[in-house]
Amino acid sequence: MTAVLVASATYPYFCFAVEPIATPPMLKGTQGEEPTANAMQMARLLKIVDVMSELKEKAATAESQQANDQLIQILLLRQKLSRAVQYASLELEEALANIDGDIASNSMHLSYFTAKHDRSALLNGMTTFIASGTLGVLDSSLGINQAAPIPNIFGIAGNSVAVGLPLLGLYPPKYKNPDAGQRKGNMLAPIFGRPYSGAGYDPLIWSYLEAVPASSANSSLTDTRREHLLKEWQSYRGLAKGSQNKLFIDQVSGVSSKDSRVSLDILKARSEFLVDLRAVIQQMYKDISDLNSYIMTL
Repeated sequence: MTAVLVASATYPYFCFAVEPIATPPMLKGTQGEEPTANAMQMARLLKIVDVMSELKEKAATAESQQANDQLIQILLLRQKLSRAVQYASLELEEALANIDGDIASNSMHLSYFTAKHDRSALLNGMTTFIASGTLGVLDSSLGINQAAPIPNIFGIAGNSVAVGLPLLGLYPPKYKNPDAGQRKGNMLAPIFGRPYSGAGYDPLIWSYLEAVPASSANSSLTDTRREHLLKEWQSYRGLAKGSQNKLFIDQVSGVSSKDSRVSLDILKARSEFLVDLRAVIQQMYKDISDLNSYIMTL
């Protein structure tokens, strides 16, 4: 009986012990591992390649020479690299915040004008139903006592209303542009080469957009990130080529001074372009993370 109790008490322990223990994944940037191509590109944009090489040499010699001045120099180099990574992160946050501000403002206008359009469509449908029904009733009732052409007139009018009002609803409406006359633009303006009076892009962020991705998967590409984004918009967002699309680009960028009204299509396209732009710039986080992981191993 005692043996049975001991076996029962230890059974959960044995069951737990035989379960496989998950091993933590290996950290990125282990000792001796080289940085990724995009991480090195980020280091060149930050102009810290020489600092990284100097730190690597001093860290290697410091293992054999425990001199205080050597350790102080290593700490200063690490601090310099940390400040460079922090600077890149803050400038990236600023660019994303500016884009988010444009997205929020445009989404507010889009929601407001979409609600007005839906209300107009509802009123159009109700007017069509009531008018065509009323005229149809008059046509039928007058046909009992009245001879032609009075009943026919009401019948023709009812059919005309039933066809004409829905056709008017197909015409794309335009609304008063809240930013008309300001020409301040948004974060899309520099991408299209348009003037922009806002905060814009830090030189580091703009250099990142104007650089060709350095990863091995994209080694065959010759387009910069900005050029590749424009080609993506031409292929999948309906962005036309040539000068005939100048007005559309000006309206999307918010720098058009000729048109005081804006359509839902422009607002929708602007939202899509801003989201795509944010996604491209946000990829910079990965390069900064890879660079920081490598610096931590030095």
